[in-house]
Amino acid sequence: MPFKMSWVMVFAPLTLFGQPIMGPPQYREAANYVKDINQDGYKDSVRYFYDGGSGFGGTNMYLTHGKTHQTYEFSTFNTKWPILTSIAIHPDLYTKENEPFFDEVEKNLFPAIQVDKPELCLQWILDGFKSKMVNGNDSGLLEYAFGFQPRWKKGDIYLPKSYFVFLDTKDFGSTLQKTSIGDLPEWLDENTKGWLICYAPNIHGQKVEKVAVDNDLELYKAHKSVILKKQDGYMWVFVDEYLLTGGADKWGRVKNTTFHEGLIFVETEGEMAERYLFVVDHIKGICARFKYEYLHSGSDQWIQNGKLMLGDHQTPAMIDKIKTEIESLYKEIKL
Repeated sequence: MPFKMSWVMVFAPLTLFGQPIMGPPQYREAANYVKDINQDGYKDSVRYFYDGGSGFGGTNMYLTHGKTHQTYEFSTFNTKWPILTSIAIHPDLYTKENEPFFDEVEKNLFPAIQVDKPELCLQWILDGFKSKMVNGNDSGLLEYAFGFQPRWKKGDIYLPKSYFVFLDTKDFGSTLQKTSIGDLPEWLDENTKGWLICYAPNIHGQKVEKVAVDNDLELYKAHKSVILKKQDGYMWVFVDEYLLTGGADKWGRVKNTTFHEGLIFVETEGEMAERYLFVVDHIKGICARFKYEYLHSGSDQWIQNGKLMLGDHQTPAMIDKIKTEIESLYKEIKL
């Protein structure tokens, strides 16, 4: 029997507001059944079961097309405390006749909530994956940078629960291609369609804290993200998706964040106390990471009591140099 496997992409962890941090995808009882899913006169078969341990887990689903006898695999298997899971759809299933198979997968594998488009925090990550990644120069302070689209949303900060979204745009294919940790199937390209499951509680953790104010702007720190708020709206300015930021490991967190001369600085910390510092220009839409060796030759208190603390390095000339490097990197990203 021909066997065709959908591609499953595992992303790093992240965290959401007022809700417990999510562990591996939820356990499901194993099941097998046969029915004509797409009403073409042929009986299709479905088998799914949970597999996992203390740090990994997920549900594997095998769907056999009754007419073609081809079997497709879909899986939510992921690490503990995942941010995202991506599930690609084999192009053989891109037909109107086969759309009922999509409903069957969604019903058995995904969270109860479906959205029409990614929420702001997920869109920030997708923007980063689509962006050109630009390296800083050898004598500079910044190691690399990527862009994002500044997106203000009106109203109070909204913190979504876990959800899934179907993507048939280049957001999905390009994201898989840039974040693969293994060999990609030959049929995968920028036009590949699929689902993203966003475990949003793992982006924001169990609380959000206002940590800095700059005129009419307020800065909020969550578990692995930073939110900027003004009187009539808010936007995400940082999410520590380590496959994108190269920051703290998947068990890391945002340690602190603050404003300084129109820029936003974010310090992250990993499980083994490794630390990284990022600078964000929320107007241009650019995030850059400082060179590790530069920071670790200076102060151990990068952000403290709402202030940037870079020790002897922190001079007006250094801040001007950061702004100059950001401008240069931004121009490269936009080329």
